[in-house]
Amino acid sequence: MTCYRGATMRKKRETHGMYGTRIYKIWACMCYRCKDTRNKDYGGRGITVCDEWKKSFLAFYDWAISHGYSDGMTIERVDVNSDYTPNNCTFIPRAHQARNKRTTINVTINGETKCIAEWARIAGLSDECIYYRFRNGVTGDALLAEPDAPVYAELERETGIQATTIRARVRSGWDKDKILVPPIDHRAYLTINGVTKPRKQWSEEYGIPYTTLWNRINAGDTGDDLLRPPSPLRKHS
Repeated sequence: MTCYRGATMRKKRETHGMYGTRIYKIWACMCYRCKDTRNKDYGGRGITVCDEWKKSFLAFYDWAISHGYSDGMTIERVDVNSDYTPNNCTFIPRAHQARNKRTTINVTINGETKCIAEWARIAGLSDECIYYRFRNGVTGDALLAEPDAPVYAELERETGIQATTIRARVRSGWDKDKILVPPIDHRAYLTINGVTKPRKQWSEEYGIPYTTLWNRINAGDTGDDLLRPPSPLRKHS
């Protein structure tokens, strides 16, 4: 599902007639990724959209048109560690965006300012490694620290965590004590009245067949409705 569908139905029904246009998709995607706390690049690290834009597509549209927007352009934050606001955003050609992330983002370390690509060359690291760290809030000498070089396949065998997950965590500058923490499959958990437990545990504690619990979730039931006793089977005379 495209991210612009994550915008609320109320916004979808606004009578501006712009729903589905490129600029509307830019606005909706911006709001969606900042709202999604699972997105480590945006909502997961506290990047937000200013209230004026978040509440009104038309406010964003008016600003965009008056600041050089045209199809083929994409929104860019001047400071990638700050929010989407009129003072921190501009429009650039889409072809320039990826290049800007590593060759024209300047980073200051110990009073010396260089672009990410140059710091990567000096440190003997990939620019992608430093870019990921920078994007995740790492600063100073930690940006240039030599990452541990674990044997990812071996660690996968020992921990059950996919090697690609471990590698991504190392490259993103995760703390060493968190790199090997097993990821939580949120689909296997269920929160009811503020209490989170594995779905299997809810099923066993309340005597509800797991399939019944699953069907209720899919039907949109929430809270105590999920835990109501199953209907007794009718006896045939």
